Amino acid sequence: MASLVGASVFPIGLIIILLAGGELVTGNVMAVSTAMYARKITVGDFLINLLEITLANFVGAVCVAYFFGHFVGLTHVGIFQSAVIMMAKGKIATPFWQSFVSGIGCNWLVGIAVWLSFGAKDGAGIVGGLYYLSFGAKKG
Repeated sequence: MASLVGASVFPIGLIIILLAGGELVTGNVMAVSTAMYARKITVGDFLINLLEITLANFVGAVCVAYFFGHFVGLTHVGIFQSAVIMMAKGKIATPFWQSFVSGIGCNWLVGIAVWLSFGAKDGAGIVGGLYYLSFGAKKG
């Protein structure tokens, strides 16, 4: 049950980010590189955007890690700290190529999710599309 709850957190986070008009690096790179290939923006515009979105996402990730990790107390001694350490040890023990290919697949799915959100006419369409991709597509 904990894995199911944990797996549902990412789609919720992505939905909130997209509904608020924000972007993740992965979705932004997919959208902006598509615009560059279509010659709607220059390579310089792409590189500036890449730098800006990467820095903004880094600052956001550090803030989330600080507030939800340290400030809330999840990194302090206790059950949460040992769970985080155990997850981190499992991730670094994974072979490089397995992690690399898994990362490509995950970023591909995020790109598709962001692409689906472009076609949505309202918030319900974004939520429905992202949850279908996250959960429904696995069954089909």
